[in-house]
Amino acid sequence: MVPMTGSPSCESEAWRRISRTLDQCLAMLTRTHYRTGRLLHAIGNVKADLAKDQADETLLDESRAYHQRALVHYRVTIGKTHHRTADTCVKVADHCIRLGMLDDAM
Repeated sequence: MVPMTGSPSCESEAWRRISRTLDQCLAMLTRTHYRTGRLLHAIGNVKADLAKDQADETLLDESRAYHQRALVHYRVTIGKTHHRTADTCVKVADHCIRLGMLDDAM
């Protein structure tokens, strides 16, 4: 992970701005190519890392939402047996375990 500089509040505000812009772009992207899923997966990973650094449950919830969106997208575009889909399943399962949703983690 690349170290971030500046105060945590400045970084959080910058990330919120980036996140809003990405959400607007994602709304325009297609469901015909897996790259959208890759972007969703990556954003989920970044939010999860930020959540751990800042001990912020809200960011973890946002991370979970992005990972779930990536999983749905991957299933539609590349199928349920692709390795990227499997990687994202693991991320979603980690979130479910964290939240005590053990049946959903399977």
